[in-house]
Amino acid sequence: MMGSRVWGILALLLLIGLPSTSWGRVFNFKNEYLASYLRATGGTSAVGSDAFSKAGGADTVYTDEVAYNFSGEIGFLLRFKDRVTVRVGMEVLQTKPLTDIPGKNASGVDRFSLTSKVLILQPVATFEVNLAPNPESRFYVFAGAGLSGAMARIIGSAIRQ
Repeated sequence: MMGSRVWGILALLLLIGLPSTSWGRVFNFKNEYLASYLRATGGTSAVGSDAFSKAGGADTVYTDEVAYNFSGEIGFLLRFKDRVTVRVGMEVLQTKPLTDIPGKNASGVDRFSLTSKVLILQPVATFEVNLAPNPESRFYVFAGAGLSGAMARIIGSAIRQ
């Protein structure tokens, strides 16, 4: 244990102490017309229990629901003139997987448990209008649209009494 700490400190000192060379490139919005982008988001979810709420029939009650989801988007930016940019990409959105969700009847007796996972793939297009052109920064408004296809995977198992 002590040996790994010494090696870690030695590696850190070598990284700090050895000279290195690096180059940076300033992205200039005025001179560039094509760029790739990567975007990631996370937040609260509006899915709730919609993915599995009908899995056990109308009289089944679930106590758990999806609280948050994550997404990632990759694509290209195409700039036209100084003020208009079109962003085209593919977004993947996934809800937090839920496991062992109990499905109860009206009396509160467990009928079964299930696992739920939702994955959404969607192509997206966004139009951005730059309100204050500047070589190094942007202030813009945007509007976008996408077409979604959702895959819900629900696995259930009955509870034996």
